[in-house]
Amino acid sequence: MTVATHIAAADASAVCDAPLSTSTSISHDLAATQPENPDAKCIDADSLQSSPTLHYTFRIDLKGASFSGLLLLHDEGETINGCMINEFGVSALDFSYNKRKRKVKLLRVAKFLDKWYIRMTLKRDIGVCLRTLSDPADLAFKGYSVSRESDSVTIINLKRKISYSFTPLAPKPTKDS
Repeated sequence: MTVATHIAAADASAVCDAPLSTSTSISHDLAATQPENPDAKCIDADSLQSSPTLHYTFRIDLKGASFSGLLLLHDEGETINGCMINEFGVSALDFSYNKRKRKVKLLRVAKFLDKWYIRMTLKRDIGVCLRTLSDPADLAFKGYSVSRESDSVTIINLKRKISYSFTPLAPKPTKDS
């Protein structure tokens, strides 16, 4: 199982049922782009219970295309494992972020994104996005524009003109509350 499958299976009941916007032309390419990567690490169910999992809706806008869905992040202390999935549950990419080294390792990437120059941009941009989401005071990154509006965060790669927007999902109310 992939990181996304483990996170989604364990925390599906904690995610709110808010509808997500539909994505454009990129989404249909994801269904056929799920090669297995032997280097991908899976998260066991016991570790999910002991450390926080964060859920965000995300939207990536670039010239002529956009992609939206859920960003699932699992903080394991020194590393953050995450995945971006579309509204249909198909994973676009799985990654691991080392907090100490501030490095992103792409574990699995959809076929339409699996080109060296796209991978380099994604690694750099995901690192900036994770640092911005984890530390609200950290807003200065060369080549990026960061803006916050209530709970939402928008990060723009000024060189490539790619916009990343994140909004945290509120957990479903439990029967106790």
